[in-house]
Amino acid sequence: MAEPQELVEMLGAARARMEAVVAAIDPAMPVYDPWKIKEVLDHIAGWDDAILASLAAHIAGEVPATPAERGIDH
Repeated sequence: MAEPQELVEMLGAARARMEAVVAAIDPAMPVYDPWKIKEVLDHIAGWDDAILASLAAHIAGEVPATPAERGIDH
């Protein structure tokens, strides 16, 4: 299994690749009707939020909360 620092570096590299792709596309581009690229990015951001909360819970020795606990529109 990868070390924590290696995982952080891998996540940073993946984010940089995604940011490069996002910079080159139209935010109104249809992806999956009715979703535009904006909704896809919102979804990815929501998962980022859930992952960060889960990691914080693990570090604190707690059980992670349900990712969509605040609802899908949060």
